[in-house]
Amino acid sequence: MINNKMSTAKGDLEEDTPIEYTSDDLFGFMDKFFGELVCLEKQDDHTDLWIPQSTCWIKQSIYLHLREQCEKQAKQVDEMEVDKSECELIY
Repeated sequence: MINNKMSTAKGDLEEDTPIEYTSDDLFGFMDKFFGELVCLEKQDDHTDLWIPQSTCWIKQSIYLHLREQCEKQAKQVDEMEVDKSECELIY
């Protein structure tokens, strides 16, 4: 979320208005501004072994991480709804 006041074609956005991006937006930004990215991944089973990884691997890792976060958040929301319904049954 970005907490800045911005002007858009639809009008001003308030400071607390969330701005949402898709994974396609993120990956497009990465491609446009960074081109080819590489990183070194340290292997857990070898103390001094680092494996080079490509832009595709980086994007896959980001996507998997974001998907896990969304699944965790969805599970928390589902649990809250269950708790809420249990409370309603008590009353």
